[in-house]
Amino acid sequence: MASSVFSPFPRFSFDEYLARNARTDERLEYLHGVVYAMAGGTRQHSWISGRLITALNVRVAGKPCFVLTSDSMVETPQGEAGFYPDASVFCGPSLGLGAKALKNPVVVVEVLSPSTRDYDLGQKFQQYRRIPSLRHVVFVDSEGLGVQVYTRGSDEVWPGLPDTYHRREDTMALSALEVEIPLQEIYGDLDFSAAAR
Repeated sequence: MASSVFSPFPRFSFDEYLARNARTDERLEYLHGVVYAMAGGTRQHSWISGRLITALNVRVAGKPCFVLTSDSMVETPQGEAGFYPDASVFCGPSLGLGAKALKNPVVVVEVLSPSTRDYDLGQKFQQYRRIPSLRHVVFVDSEGLGVQVYTRGSDEVWPGLPDTYHRREDTMALSALEVEIPLQEIYGDLDFSAAAR
């Protein structure tokens, strides 16, 4: 989703941000005391997000895992950031309905758009990597075929480079969930040349 600075001053604590977020219909994200308003995404962004969430739901059925949409906040350690990834997966005994933010995702997915690409691949990714439970960070391009999957190693170190997939016949792997998803299932027959017109 596109972002714009909501209010650089004053700075907010994470609890103040949560309270402010609860009083508005806007989607607000939080990073180091600054609150950002998130604008809506493009039609292809929505299409890709929906298909990916469906694919994840089908594959985790019967497992103690839950797929959540961009309505669910992910909190980083010490409340330094609160983000709304396009999709997230966490595994546990219950959905944790009373929690304001998810603190233990196994997977987070960001669908990239031109206005948020640098932010998602930069500051957001740095913050996501600090979440101890997180095994995969997935970046999905919305302007063309392309998926990047960063997987935390068994040594708890994140790789410098992701696994990348660029063809509809490619299949991305999320080993922590023991699932594989073909890019064709994510992108369908989306025609990016038509989307650009």
